[in-house]
Amino acid sequence: MYIQTPIQINELKEQIILGSLLGDAGITKDKRYEGYGFADRHSLEQEEYLKWKNLHLGFNFKIYEKHNLCVVRKNNIIFKNYRKLFYKNGEKIISREILNKINHLA
Repeated sequence: MYIQTPIQINELKEQIILGSLLGDAGITKDKRYEGYGFADRHSLEQEEYLKWKNLHLGFNFKIYEKHNLCVVRKNNIIFKNYRKLFYKNGEKIISREILNKINHLA
């Protein structure tokens, strides 16, 4: 059995993750195992913005020129908690609990 070590999330990373999830970012669950994946996608026009996010997150950044898309992505068990926070019955919901966690950066 593969045991995944949770990544360390400081306050800056958490605010970037929370803010991204308030927008277009999402977290998926791999049904084959206890895996959770964070992904934030933007058009190439917003490449510098996404690079700034990833500078602080240290996740995986990739450009898909064919699709005019750039993506920051990371798989880790830590995203299970964010998935529980944001998703109810598979649908993203913005709750008071989430709003209480964010600051001006998010």
